[in-house]
Amino acid sequence: MATITKTFKAPINQDNGDTHHFIGHADCRMTLFASTLFGQIKWFYKFIDGKHRGIEEVRTIDLWFDRNHRLIDFSGVHELPVEAIELLEDNGYNTEYAKT
Repeated sequence: MATITKTFKAPINQDNGDTHHFIGHADCRMTLFASTLFGQIKWFYKFIDGKHRGIEEVRTIDLWFDRNHRLIDFSGVHELPVEAIELLEDNGYNTEYAKT
């Protein structure tokens, strides 16, 4: 299983199903754990401003691939973050499914 990490700063939004709003900026780290048909991204972040300043959180994004390294499904987030798409594409995965 391959493990690859990406670090970045990003705005964090909260989505409660009805509304989607900005809650602060965070220092982020995404780590991709991937095998042939399944993978996960562990998304660690620590807020650097706003009312959540200093709070650390982690999200898990589950990923499913076909045998040609095409993403065919994901769960754990409503939309796959741009940084997750970049992490996957930089490592040879086709992410068209997440862009439609």
